[in-house]
Amino acid sequence: MTERPIGEVTRSTTTRFDAVCHEVFEPPRFGSFVKVESRDTIVYGIVGNVETASFDSQRRPVAFGMPWEQLAREQPQLVELLQTAFDTTLVGYSDAAGLHHHLPPHPPRVHDAVHACDPTEVAALTDSLDFIRTLSRLDAGITEELIAAAIREASLARGRDPGFLSVASRAVADLYKDDYDTAMAIVRRIS
Repeated sequence: MTERPIGEVTRSTTTRFDAVCHEVFEPPRFGSFVKVESRDTIVYGIVGNVETASFDSQRRPVAFGMPWEQLAREQPQLVELLQTAFDTTLVGYSDAAGLHHHLPPHPPRVHDAVHACDPTEVAALTDSLDFIRTLSRLDAGITEELIAAAIREASLARGRDPGFLSVASRAVADLYKDDYDTAMAIVRRIS
């Protein structure tokens, strides 16, 4: 991978990884697709929660009561005390045998570089809508928002293809067939 990494893996499990961005305040978009080349595989995931906080978890930032531009001018060292981090849910991987729409055989390594997926990779990953089911199983308060955001990101990668949005909406409706309110909440957020 030759493009500039957006972050570095700091924690990794079978189903997800956490990463710290190389630049404060420049995370990948919520619901966007990212990849990590690890060993002989490329692991793919969808960005969930993003957080900017103190580099030291024991120290909370203090409010200065001034616009960010002024604060950056008067206190330039503050950026060095902050970090932007994000978590990612794994949705697939590729290896010598091709692209797989299920969890990888092993998670990425800590300190591996994280890159944004290009539109071709996103389109290939979302040819199968299995990622929607994977995201629906998350134990998080933002599941509906994340599913909708990932579908919107996939649609963008496909040039806002209305056919894809229609198929994805049907997949959401099928998945949540016993929960009409949730299905409609997600479908409304897609468009």
